[in-house]
Amino acid sequence: MAEKLEVTRDNMIEEVAERISQIIHEYEFPLLVLQDVQKRLSDSNCPHYAMQQLRYLENNVQAGIAKRKEVLN
Repeated sequence: MAEKLEVTRDNMIEEVAERISQIIHEYEFPLLVLQDVQKRLSDSNCPHYAMQQLRYLENNVQAGIAKRKEVLN
């Protein structure tokens, strides 16, 4: 049972990490925001804490603090 729980936890961490990476590649965030998120993620490997950091990034997007990156052709 513990093994199945660990796989689920690992999958959750992987999904959150993928979404954080995606949002960082799509938007320009202030350096302080990125440094804060990086520091907090390096201090904990809890998937719920990582989800909290993802919500923080999404809130920055919704508040207009982060701007969508321009695509160069």
